[in-house]
Amino acid sequence: MADIKKRNPVVAILSSLIILVYFILPCFADDPFEDAEKEVSNFVLLLNQSVVPEHYGQFKVSFSYKDKEVEEYYKVTYIKNGKVAFSKIFFSYRSLDSWLHVSPFKTKKFSGLLFSYSRGRTSCSFLVYPKDGKFKAFLRGVGGCTDLDNDGEDEIIEEEGYYWGKYFSTADRFYWVTIYHFDPEKEKLIDVSRQFPEYYSNLLEEYRGRYKEWYHFNEKHKDDPEFKEDNNKYLEFLRELESFAK
Repeated sequence: MADIKKRNPVVAILSSLIILVYFILPCFADDPFEDAEKEVSNFVLLLNQSVVPEHYGQFKVSFSYKDKEVEEYYKVTYIKNGKVAFSKIFFSYRSLDSWLHVSPFKTKKFSGLLFSYSRGRTSCSFLVYPKDGKFKAFLRGVGGCTDLDNDGEDEIIEEEGYYWGKYFSTADRFYWVTIYHFDPEKEKLIDVSRQFPEYYSNLLEEYRGRYKEWYHFNEKHKDDPEFKEDNNKYLEFLRELESFAK
């Protein structure tokens, strides 16, 4: 009879806790980002009590480590008339599965901040911007920001899971990307995806390569109806990317 090794009980308990905290608890939370929303709201309140936004005011964000401790943090400062008018520190690591990323958000009209929180497999972003002589916060799902066309104005990049099937591992999962501009007057995001065909062309090339690898790895299941459905969804995704890459 084969010798069956007993699993270390400590390892088993820790593994169960990780699964519970990382995968299960976020699913049952009414609002996994309630604390994040409170933090950003309190930051905006404190900011408005300390400084009045100006056209030439600028947010600066630096990333560093806490003195004498290996703990990552962001230092946010607001520069007004060449001087630091406000500053605050935000720690990046929050808990076992929670992180925060802070980045400056620039447009031709204003300087703002983008707070991106992640918890397990879920994410949420808050955009802080000036309007009518004070700072406000705008909430919108998942998103990061970058200046795609180097015109001095950041675009918001939002990713959303396109499809999840039997033959897709976490690494195989593919995401649809939507590109936005933020309109502070209307306080809404404007879909400008069609203005960036080169971005989608690069994305299409990447996913075509990933599709070939995925198909080659799973080709032995090609007669399985569920594989056929997964394959059709992948091809549908590639065709949609093609329409944006033109």
